[in-house]
Amino acid sequence: MAAVASIITIALFLVLLTSGSLAMAGESSTQHLADRLGVGHPLFRRVGIVQLIVALGLMVGVAARGTAALSLVNDVAAAVAIVLAVVAVLLERRHGASWRTVTPVALLALAAVAELVFRLLS
Repeated sequence: MAAVASIITIALFLVLLTSGSLAMAGESSTQHLADRLGVGHPLFRRVGIVQLIVALGLMVGVAARGTAALSLVNDVAAAVAIVLAVVAVLLERRHGASWRTVTPVALLALAAVAELVFRLLS
């Protein structure tokens, strides 16, 4: 189970690192998304910074062994990733997005839940 959790963690790390760096840099597509959701650009950049911190927290937790204090960093980072994804889905749906549009973010939340469960079971 630890191997499955590590694979999911690496995938989450790559997704959060990519989306966080694009949001933090103020890339045009992320600015368009911020405008569509009614979120200010400075707030959206802060969310990008949080995504980068969560991505790094996930990798720190992977490096930790057993019940070390650093393994708690992974659990907290996964929980924050779940919260970020759920809030993103709720904002998108509130602004009229279809379920097909929010499916990737919902899958991100499910992957974070699976990672957290597998990590806690191993």
